[in-house]
Amino acid sequence: MGILRWYLPDANFRRAATHRLQKHFPEKSEQVWHSTRDWQSRLAPSRPRYGFSLNLLMRYFEWNLSLYRAVQEHGMSQVEAGEFVETVAAEYFQPVPAAMFKLSRLRSAKRETRVKWIFGIITKYFFAPPFVHRHHRIQAWRSTSQFVRLLTTSRTKVFPRPPRMPHAI
Repeated sequence: MGILRWYLPDANFRRAATHRLQKHFPEKSEQVWHSTRDWQSRLAPSRPRYGFSLNLLMRYFEWNLSLYRAVQEHGMSQVEAGEFVETVAAEYFQPVPAAMFKLSRLRSAKRETRVKWIFGIITKYFFAPPFVHRHHRIQAWRSTSQFVRLLTTSRTKVFPRPPRMPHAI
């Protein structure tokens, strides 16, 4: 059930945030939540539109920023506000890796295979072309130069070289 809540960012964030707000601001948690909603409603119109998965993340980022600003308005320091938002984010995000881990156990008993599978899912879910995700075997490198050589001689360049400009005469 927790993984399904992930796709309802407003309800999922409210659930996690109000739980923490009531512990930290017992008498004014509703006021802080209203400030959070006000900040989020100001941020939403300027949100860029991308694909479904990236839009979902953007909504969570908006809520995080809104909560951060709202708790600062109500007397929390920057450091405390950052830690507070971090605990809220950990609470609403926790079901996602837990579900992925459980699904990966159905895929394979080998840890390396499961990690590759999880990273593959994350890459396909959050990124689209031109981004490329590749897996390299984990090994002990004999030297740093061997590792650098592997990176510089790979077939797929993440950052292709710019075209050469003709020299001016």
